[in-house]
Amino acid sequence: MLEDAIYYPSRGDDALMTILIGGVLTILSFLLIPIFFVFGYFLRVLEQTVEGDDQPPVFDDWGSLGVQGLLAFVVTFVYYLIPVLAFALLGGLGAVTGSRGGAAAGLIVAALVSGVLFIALTYVYPAALTNFARTGSVEKAFAIGEISDVVTSGDYFMAWLVGFVIFVGGFIVVGILSIIPILGTIAGLFVNFYIQVAAYRVFGNAFREALESSSTNVSSL
Repeated sequence: MLEDAIYYPSRGDDALMTILIGGVLTILSFLLIPIFFVFGYFLRVLEQTVEGDDQPPVFDDWGSLGVQGLLAFVVTFVYYLIPVLAFALLGGLGAVTGSRGGAAAGLIVAALVSGVLFIALTYVYPAALTNFARTGSVEKAFAIGEISDVVTSGDYFMAWLVGFVIFVGGFIVVGILSIIPILGTIAGLFVNFYIQVAAYRVFGNAFREALESSSTNVSSL
């Protein structure tokens, strides 16, 4: 699983060009619009992986890529807005008590609840995005019932851990590169794109395997 993910972005004749384009778009993500195309590419990685394609996608059909990426960005925003709203609501309720003790208790509860929500949504989010990618429907990103069998499977749990390891390892490399002024930071952004593609490859494979296991179990009943 880990080896497949690490080498996945470098497969194919167009791999170098794809990584270069993805890195440049990542560098320009402060302009906001380029990040939509990066999100669109991640969706394609998920979609093609679930379909069983072992080759990474390329950057083409830019109109569709941008629109799908914008929708993926919105899905991401909504998912991570939930713990922020929970913190604001619970913290606000503590503040309106008018006492320091009530405000402090409210902040503690708000931090605990929002923290649990953040972890839970971070766990579910890759499966939700994959469900969107494979169906093309934004609504499917929030169809928790449809992905419950996936997120509760051992395949998905292990994949999430592997993806987490990839992210952490990649960010360590990015952090080391950033010590080098300018060039190191730029190189780190290319690495960042590469590791995210690798991680999404893991999530897509896990989703596909969980679906196959679920179908096998149903057919055997």
